[in-house]
Amino acid sequence: SGEGTVGVSEYGAIGFGGTGNDYAVVVYSSAVWSNRDFLVVGSAGSYNRLAVEGGGTVFSREGVIGDLSSGTHNRAEVTGGSRWLMTDNLYVGYGGSWNQLVVDGGIVSIVDGYIGMSGNNNSASVRNGAWLNAGNVVVGESGSGNQLTVYAGGLVRSVNGYLGDDYGSYSNSALISGSSAVWTNDDQLTVGVYGDYNRLTISGGGAVHNNAGVIGQDFLSSDNEVLV
Repeated sequence: SGEGTVGVSEYGAIGFGGTGNDYAVVVYSSAVWSNRDFLVVGSAGSYNRLAVEGGGTVFSREGVIGDLSSGTHNRAEVTGGSRWLMTDNLYVGYGGSWNQLVVDGGIVSIVDGYIGMSGNNNSASVRNGAWLNAGNVVVGESGSGNQLTVYAGGLVRSVNGYLGDDYGSYSNSALISGSSAVWTNDDQLTVGVYGDYNRLTISGGGAVHNNAGVIGQDFLSSDNEVLV
């Protein structure tokens, strides 16, 4: 999109079928892409990319990066004062694996955020920007090997945080590292609800705030840890 461009669609899809290597970019402070329903980056395809740059804004009800199991290696970037604003949830790897959300100097605002709904090895990173959740952040709903990383100047805000939510959800992790890197939960942070081998690491001046913390909630949940 060029400067001053406003695009309106019922829904947005970058690489909707089995296509790959599709690319959409929303740039400039007055460029807007508004979707009344969902925006999908890589439904069944791979290596699709959304870039929101230079102060651009994307609106959608819901967002998905890597929808089906064949939707892999898709990526969304929100940088340079840009915004992706949703009225519902964001899924980084709904069923797909190796998908990425990168927030670097931008803002993502949603209800609930999922990194690895059932997909594996998906990631989200926040640096010098904010990922604002009106609800919860789940790293590994039923997937494994998913990761949240908050670097210097990054902020993640949520009501509750969960690493390894369901049975069989293992080896999910969160790293909060660097000056002013913060993950704030208004209520509770749980490392290993029902899953195993999940890990939270706080280092290099990072901080995690929550009202209550639990490591290994279910009696069958094992080998979860917090490293400070």
